[in-house]
Amino acid sequence: MTHHQVIKTTKASTSIGPYNQAIAARGKFLFVDGPIPLSHEIGDVTGTGNIIQQTQQVMANIKAILISAKMN
Repeated sequence: MTHHQVIKTTKASTSIGPYNQAIAARGKFLFVDGPIPLSHEIGDVTGTGNIIQQTQQVMANIKAILISAKMN
């Protein structure tokens, strides 16, 4: 019996590598892949050299994953 679900959304950057954006486990846990400041809209790193913009992009990616997992 499987107690996990693959979480995938087009509202966040895709994973770079052979893994998923996130895995929801047993309805209690969410394991996120460790997103980088990659914009799904432009397909490139945002705010090059600007830690504030990069952090905002990472948080936006995590928010999109949380919304997709219905954990917002």
